[in-house]
Amino acid sequence: RRLQDAQVRNQTAPRLNVLNSTIDTIIADQMDNPLEAVMAPEREETMRDAEIMTDVVRYCLDRSAWDEEYARIMEDVCVLGTAFVEVAWDEEADGGQGLAVARHVRTETIYTDPAYAEIQDGRAVFKCTWTTREWVEEHFPECADFDLHDEYTLQGDGERFQRDVSDDEPVMVLDYWYK
Repeated sequence: RRLQDAQVRNQTAPRLNVLNSTIDTIIADQMDNPLEAVMAPEREETMRDAEIMTDVVRYCLDRSAWDEEYARIMEDVCVLGTAFVEVAWDEEADGGQGLAVARHVRTETIYTDPAYAEIQDGRAVFKCTWTTREWVEEHFPECADFDLHDEYTLQGDGERFQRDVSDDEPVMVLDYWYK
């Protein structure tokens, strides 16, 4: 009986190549018809400001690698059902002049507020990344004297943990994105 059930399941389950092709088609459709940045005014008297901001946002998206980011975002939406985007100032963008950019963020690096079942109800989102001590000291000089290492390794008999304090170990940075 189990063998028959497995054979029926295998015959009705979508094939991986069909699934991948479907996802690729959906992403291609989204790339052919991308969302358009439009800033909506809150009041009639802010209409001109909204038009200016729409132009600014479109300029920033046009000057950055938005098409590539958008494709990654759409892939996450199709496969995972959600995606995360961060808007930040990138000093190296636009030939080193700096530019506000919108970037895809890997979903695995995002932690939502555990007190709420719905992301939108939570008070914040947390982003976890790994970087070097030099990067932290450059961007957060006030943290230069902190012991930034958090890497523990088993030593000797396998029952004791001892800190590994070498300078080339990665440092975890936890961003708190409040709403």
